[in-house]
Amino acid sequence: MKKCMSTNITITSTMMTAAAAAVTITTTMRMRSTSTTIIMTMTADCGCGHHHHHDEDEEHEHHHHEHAAGAHSVKRVYTLQNVGCAHCAAKMEQRISELEGVEDCVLVFETKQLRVTGENPDALLPEIRKICSGIESEAKVIAPKPKHYGKDGQRVYTLENLGCAHCAAKMQHQISQLDGIDDCVLVYETKQLRVKGDNPDALLPEIRKICSNIESDVKVIAPEEEKEESSSHPLAEMLIGAALFVAGLLIPAMAVKLVLLIAAYLLLGRHVLLTAVKNIGRGQVFDENFLMAVATIGAWAVGSFDEAVGVMLFYRVGEYFEDRAVDRSRKQIMDAIDLRPETVNLVKDNGEIEVIPAEDAQEGDIVLVRPGDRVPLDGEVVEGESRLDTSAVTGEPVPVRVAAGDKATSGCVNTDGAIKLRVTHILAESMVQRILDSVENAAARKPKIDRFITRFSRVYTPAVVAIALLTAIIPSLVTGECTSGSTPR
Repeated sequence: MKKCMSTNITITSTMMTAAAAAVTITTTMRMRSTSTTIIMTMTADCGCGHHHHHDEDEEHEHHHHEHAAGAHSVKRVYTLQNVGCAHCAAKMEQRISELEGVEDCVLVFETKQLRVTGENPDALLPEIRKICSGIESEAKVIAPKPKHYGKDGQRVYTLENLGCAHCAAKMQHQISQLDGIDDCVLVYETKQLRVKGDNPDALLPEIRKICSNIESDVKVIAPEEEKEESSSHPLAEMLIGAALFVAGLLIPAMAVKLVLLIAAYLLLGRHVLLTAVKNIGRGQVFDENFLMAVATIGAWAVGSFDEAVGVMLFYRVGEYFEDRAVDRSRKQIMDAIDLRPETVNLVKDNGEIEVIPAEDAQEGDIVLVRPGDRVPLDGEVVEGESRLDTSAVTGEPVPVRVAAGDKATSGCVNTDGAIKLRVTHILAESMVQRILDSVENAAARKPKIDRFITRFSRVYTPAVVAIALLTAIIPSLVTGECTSGSTPR
């Protein structure tokens, strides 16, 4: 019986090690993705004029070299919904790349983006959808739709307490199925839901119901509504849990010690345990919440109470700092999005000012930039003098003086007098739009180590769980200690 208990303790230690390593891998993957986004936001555009793919990745080498880019190649970016398996995504990419007419194919699992280059990718869309649904039955391939900014019929909502990218994809899919919705885009990194339709506000109750059913804490906030203060205080929970944990370690009385440790464990781990149960019900078993639940519950089962609470405490501390880093990254992304203009002040031939959507401005148009306004488009100053605050674009803290004949970059703030600009680049070609394009495509340019971690984690987590189970079962079957130890005396 002692050998059996020793085996169980070994198993629990193995599972705790697996959980810690798996959490490290998951955190590293998220932080790598966040860092990539930040770097791409700061660098904006490399200036080479080419599209970057995973050409150096050995997984793609077997098919990327088989196709030569045609003279009239077209690149299309599709969105994949309900794809929850990175290994399945790799299979989809391989089979799509083998289709006749496909010159290049890259599927980025993290962003659910499928980039297909060929003479006519849209003509292959039925076959692409068939391949994806054949590998993962619920997978849907969504063709891109034109982007709209500031047009009638579109509303932008903010989603608070959204903490799961996969859940965000489900929300987008279900909302897009509502009657009256023409287009729906949910950007997880910015927590923005863009809905286009006849009257999106009329569907707001249904949108909120969909979001809360998928992730109960999510709140959909309309632009004119005030954001609610968050009722969750993770730092306070961690501090109270840590205090209870330390008190449980110091108090010798076993009964009091056990009560304090149980209270600390429930306070620190209730969210992890509930999430693990919900994910198992949805078929998402091998995630960090599952491993943490198995490791800590196993520790309780073999009497390692201190270790169970300690592992959960350290996990929550790591998760807290990870969330802080992601929030900081999201704020920087939102700052970049705020640079995008919604409207411009067009100066007509008769001198009158007309406010038009920024995307309607053409090269050669004259636009007025008043003091305090942000320069909407790249252009050349034709009238007036002023100073431009370029810190949001270049990071330079000292304002730059501009006069007639000088260039002005979109995203800068006019601090002094009014100036008139002749537009040299339309919105789609302006500096602000290039920055935003870099942000949106940053996940497609992952470093090699990030791709290795992605492949490794698909194998590591289930392998460790399997090894732990085998370690628990095989020695007992061979020695027979558990059977003989459990026989009634």
